[in-house]
Amino acid sequence: MKAVSAWAIADQMVASGGNFVTSLVLARGLPPAEFGTFVLINSACLIVIGFHTNLIVFPLMVLGASASTIKIRIYPTIAVVFTLALLPLSGLVIFLASASLNRQVTGLFAIIYALAWQLQETTRRTLMSRLRYRDAIWGDGISYIGQAVLVGLLSLRPASTLNEMFAVMAATSLAAAALQSWQIRAARATWTELRAAGTAFWDLGKWLVVGFLISTISGPIFPWLLNWFHGREAAATFQAVVNVLGISNPFIGSIPAIVMPAAANFVHHRGEYTSKSLLGLAMKYVVQLELIIGPLLLILALWPHAALTLFYGKQSIYLNETLALRAGVVAWLVMVPMTVFLAVLTGAGRTKRNAVVLGAGALAAVLFAPPLIFAEGTVGGMLATTVCRGACVLLGIWLLSSFSIRPGGKLKLAGDSPVPSGPGTNAAL
Repeated sequence: MKAVSAWAIADQMVASGGNFVTSLVLARGLPPAEFGTFVLINSACLIVIGFHTNLIVFPLMVLGASASTIKIRIYPTIAVVFTLALLPLSGLVIFLASASLNRQVTGLFAIIYALAWQLQETTRRTLMSRLRYRDAIWGDGISYIGQAVLVGLLSLRPASTLNEMFAVMAATSLAAAALQSWQIRAARATWTELRAAGTAFWDLGKWLVVGFLISTISGPIFPWLLNWFHGREAAATFQAVVNVLGISNPFIGSIPAIVMPAAANFVHHRGEYTSKSLLGLAMKYVVQLELIIGPLLLILALWPHAALTLFYGKQSIYLNETLALRAGVVAWLVMVPMTVFLAVLTGAGRTKRNAVVLGAGALAAVLFAPPLIFAEGTVGGMLATTVCRGACVLLGIWLLSSFSIRPGGKLKLAGDSPVPSGPGTNAAL
């Protein structure tokens, strides 16, 4: 098990590190307006990727982890079919976003990139559901590290374009998906199996999709607000600051994998924890993770100009964003308890409550993001991010404090029915 955990962490480092370097290279290599265009189109790609992840990938992982030998080989095929079925919707979202920027051709390349990313995410998560992290890391290295290297080389050419960047990223994802598909050895699925799996995927993923769609109001839409109020350069500047904060992403990205199983186990063996609560479990992880991530972010807050210089060079236009970086540090510190609380609720089988928590962030975004971003630009975007995440944390505390465990009794949540006992109880991502 320790070997599996080590490979899981290594794979997370490869994925997060590759994405981090790619975004940093693009920020350094593209003019601010062009990088702003990438940020805006990529935000549309992130929306369709998130929709796909919650509706298809997470159910695939849950079902694949407990499936029979035959179904293990069928589920990846089914997931690919569902992914292709989503292509018209995914393509429409990305194309409309690109067309609004008068970059229709770039939008077509972005659609291919998003589809390639979805296919590779399907194959890598299939391997993960079987705990084959050691196998997954080879394809992920091609996709994420290869992407970073090729984009970096491409950016050295003065005449390189955004279309070429998207094409290169699509190519690396497709190459990784091909390798991981060979590793999976997927089997054909019948129409009956497709229908049955579609029902199962929907039952597991519907509330996750609702929660994700709600969360888009308090996340991917911020660059668009910056673009509307202040231009594409503002969207580029916001992402440039986010890139620096991204050094904490490998740690934050690992939170669900660590916390969700612990919460699921907590509920399943609740008789052993009659004096404890889910909120107490969550706070234990919040403290531990903040002690790891906090010092890293504190360095950015104390020396923001040095950090920006290190990332973008002494001549970068992003060096003046010290206040935005400091505001972002607060937002990222708040993201730790938010991510932990969401993971605990999901692990406890309360994906509907997960959507409610994200709804609080969306409501805060509707109320506070437009005026803050209009008045303060990039700094306002970071302040709005903090407010949204803070709203999620406050509601998460209230919901988790409503859980109680009574000796010999059942786990209850105010306003909810008891969580049933036995295997298959805990819906997890």
